[in-house]
Amino acid sequence: MRKYVLAVALLAAALYGLNASAAGEWLRESNVWMRGIVYAGTSKVALTNSTGNLASTTGSFSGAVSTGALTSTTGSFSGTLSVTGGTTLASTVKMTSTGTFTATGSTQGDGLALTAVVAGVVSPATTAGVILPAAATGLVQVVGSIAATGFKLYPAGTNTINATAASTAISVATGKAYECTAVNGVNWVCAGN
Repeated sequence: MRKYVLAVALLAAALYGLNASAAGEWLRESNVWMRGIVYAGTSKVALTNSTGNLASTTGSFSGAVSTGALTSTTGSFSGTLSVTGGTTLASTVKMTSTGTFTATGSTQGDGLALTAVVAGVVSPATTAGVILPAAATGLVQVVGSIAATGFKLYPAGTNTINATAASTAISVATGKAYECTAVNGVNWVCAGN
């Protein structure tokens, strides 16, 4: 694999007049300096600018992306994006994992499991319910009633919501919403209006 990546880097340098003699050396295309294709494991490729950051990038990335800084970027990420240290967002953040769910059953055992980060819920009865995903530290779930009937919001398994007994639901009233955050692998804290 390493020889293949090196060959691609050298071929790109030859075809596009880039100043590089080996993978990992600095490449120059017009006024943009980029650190060439760097082999960093069995399937990881890193592209960086002259300061070691991924910058002025458009397009999509899949799998894990690891950079010192990511700036002036448009496009999308799929997979996992881990940010270490402080993060400043200078614009609106939009959750794209959304859905409308119909509450079911009357207990935790027969409620409907939520599968989107932002969930609008319709309910045939105030006893019907939906179930949060299993708690994992830092996981966030937004859930709200978008119909004329409220519903029950259950934790998964033996998880808890707002320090209630394990597996106990909270009621979500008509037109109300909760933002729930898992503070560890067991406990959800939900606040709403």
